[in-house]
Amino acid sequence: MKLLSYSYLLLSIPCASVSGFLVVESPSFLSPIFDQISQIKSSFFPNSQYSVSKSSLYNEKRLIQTSAFEAPECMNEKQIIGLRKRGIRFMDITDNMDLGGVKILKNLDIEYPKTLSHQKTVNSMNELLSTDFTKEKLSVFTDFNTRYYDSDVGRDASLWLKDRIQNIIDDGKVQDWVSVSSFSHRFRQSSVIARFEGSGVNSSQILLVTAHLDSLNQWIPWFGRAPGADDNGSGTMTILDAFRVLVQNKFKPQRTVEFHWYAGEEGGLLGSQDIANSYRKKDVNMIGQLHFDMTGFSNGQNIFGLVADNVNPDLLSFTRLLVLEYSKLVPKEFKCGYGCSDHASWHKAGYRSAMGFECDTLTANKYVHSPSDTIDKLDFDHMLEFSKVAIAYCVEVGQ
Repeated sequence: MKLLSYSYLLLSIPCASVSGFLVVESPSFLSPIFDQISQIKSSFFPNSQYSVSKSSLYNEKRLIQTSAFEAPECMNEKQIIGLRKRGIRFMDITDNMDLGGVKILKNLDIEYPKTLSHQKTVNSMNELLSTDFTKEKLSVFTDFNTRYYDSDVGRDASLWLKDRIQNIIDDGKVQDWVSVSSFSHRFRQSSVIARFEGSGVNSSQILLVTAHLDSLNQWIPWFGRAPGADDNGSGTMTILDAFRVLVQNKFKPQRTVEFHWYAGEEGGLLGSQDIANSYRKKDVNMIGQLHFDMTGFSNGQNIFGLVADNVNPDLLSFTRLLVLEYSKLVPKEFKCGYGCSDHASWHKAGYRSAMGFECDTLTANKYVHSPSDTIDKLDFDHMLEFSKVAIAYCVEVGQ
C-alpha cells in the first residue's frame, strides 16, 4: 500500500522524470525498423493507403495502469505492445492522470425508469433496423487496411464514418436539432460525436450510446492488416443503425442524446478518457452511458452479455430490463476486468455506465486483433438485437 500511495504522488510528473523510481528505457528502438518498413512500403506500395511513420505519441514513455489496485508504470511502445500480446488489459493514463483522482459519483438522484412505457414507439422503430445496412457499411469500414488510431488510414476511417453520419442527418432533414462533430486527440484519429439536442426541461441531462471505432493488428499495429469486423466494427455499426432509425423517425428527445464513436480504445481507452475527462471538467450532466464493444460473434448462443464489473448497478439492471423487453436475447452477466473497454473511462470519472457484449465470455472470438477478424464470421441478426436495445435506451430514457 505504501508503494501504491507513493506512486500516485508522482502522477503529475512525466515518465521521463521518474527514472529513480521506475525503469526507463530509450523509446528509440523502433527507429531503424520504421525506416526499413518505409523504404519497403514506398517500393512495393507507392500509392497504397498504408501509413508507416514513427508516432509522436510514443516519443516518450507512457504511464500505463493494468489494475485499479496496482501502481501505474512508465512503459515504452515495445512494452505496451507486449501487454497486448499477453492479453493484459490496460489504461494509458498519461494524458488523464486526474480522471479518477477525486471520485464523486454524479447524478445518482436521477432514477432510471422502473417500468417501460414506450413499447409501441420502440417496436415500430426496431422494425426499421436493417442487416443489409449494417452489412453494407461494415463491408466498406473493414476495407480500410487498418483503423489503427495513430495512423493516417485510421484517421481516414474516422472521417469516413463522420461523413456517413452527416449523410444520414442530411437525408433525414433533421439538421435543426441533430448534428455531428469530431473530437480531436493527441494522436491522428478523431472520435466522432453525434447529438440529438433535447427539447424538454431536462435537456441539460445527457445520455450516451457509445462504441469504439478503431481496430488493431496486435503483432504489427502500425500498418498490419486489421479489418476489425467484430472488434469493433460490429459495435460501430450496431449504434450507427440505431442512429439511422432514430433520425429516420425524426426523434426529438426531451433529454439530450449523444452517440459517441471513440478513437484509440486499443491504445488504452485513449479517446474515451479524453472525452470523459473533458465532460467531467465542464461538469456536463451526463446521466448514463450504454457502451457496445463487439456484438457480432454469437458463439452459437442467444446471449446478450452484460458486463458486471466497473459499471453502475442501477444502469446494469435497467439494461437487463431493456434486453428482456425488446430483444430476442437472454441477458447474462460476466466480468471483463480492468480497462476492458470504454465504459471503464466513464466509470472512473464517476459517471454511470454499462456495457453490452456479444456473449458471456471475452475470449469466444479467437480472430480479434488479427487479419482474420472479417465479416464472414459475424451474425448480423445477432447484431440487430443489440441495435434494438440501443434504440430502446434512447427512447425510454430520452423521453
